[in-house]
Amino acid sequence: MASTLVAMAGLVGCNHADEYPPLPPVGSIAEMAVKSEEDRARELAWLQRLQEQPYPTYRIHSGDTFTIKVYENPELEAQDVVVTPDGQIALMLVGACNLLGKTLPEVVEELEKRYSEYIRNPKVAVIPRTISSQTATIAGKVNEPGMYPVNNRIRLADFLSLGNGTPTELFNGQGFELADFSSSFIVRNNERLPVNFERVLEGDPLHNISIHPGDYVYITSRANRLVGVMGEVNLPSFIVWYENMGLLEAVVNARGLKEEYWKNVIVIRGGMNDPILYRVNIDDVLHGKIPNPALLSNDIVYVPKDAFSEYNVFVRKLFPTGQLLNMLLSPIAFWSTRN
Repeated sequence: MASTLVAMAGLVGCNHADEYPPLPPVGSIAEMAVKSEEDRARELAWLQRLQEQPYPTYRIHSGDTFTIKVYENPELEAQDVVVTPDGQIALMLVGACNLLGKTLPEVVEELEKRYSEYIRNPKVAVIPRTISSQTATIAGKVNEPGMYPVNNRIRLADFLSLGNGTPTELFNGQGFELADFSSSFIVRNNERLPVNFERVLEGDPLHNISIHPGDYVYITSRANRLVGVMGEVNLPSFIVWYENMGLLEAVVNARGLKEEYWKNVIVIRGGMNDPILYRVNIDDVLHGKIPNPALLSNDIVYVPKDAFSEYNVFVRKLFPTGQLLNMLLSPIAFWSTRN
């Protein structure tokens, strides 16, 4: 860690103001990562196939429970018959039967065939009571993660509600939602589907796909998607990053600039191991002379007090060793407990 700080200090000391690259404006970050028309067409076709995909046929699984009746033979009725882990059930007359992986019509056909050895033209009814296998999982930043029963009427928006909402946390005196729907995902048959959760919440039917048994929905956390704002601002802190956040929004969240500040703001990007330093003339941004530059998750914004701290010793001013360690290891806890 110490060597990294020395390297950063040396890097800053050697750079002249003009050598700092400018930050791209808001919007250009997204433009740099725009998907090709071919990729967009492929995802659109995939989503359309998902919408047209029939709900999977129910097949019996271990743990499922049934009532089995034989018409005009009430003595053969069996209630709450549980399928064993190896797929077996036991019935009067016919004995053990393996149901694992079979459909209900297949089971009815097999039982009628077996009962026909003892009864003329038997009519069998197989009535499901509990179906433990028809479940999907929701995990991550939801209040009640777990496995929930699904059927052919449950879509992703409905399934998200089964998790009883998303948790919030107090950060810098304000509550914020921990769930990050922009990077949440759904996996089916070991394949991540091209579903945009934000579009689902906006009511887009194309992305609001039907949930199938075995689906795995994961809601990611925003807790590690932060931007640090330090130096000559009224509330130096970490704030929760969101898509298309710009420098102005970060400064506003830090309660604005102090009366004494230097116009050239430094943005550190890329972490401490391989930092990239950008220079932004915040006065020009405030007066609309240059576009509001975009910030990325984990950027650190430093507003210096004077030109000297901007280009020579701001690393030492910004990162005292003990504070740096605390900040990097636990930014939320560090900044939430400061006086």
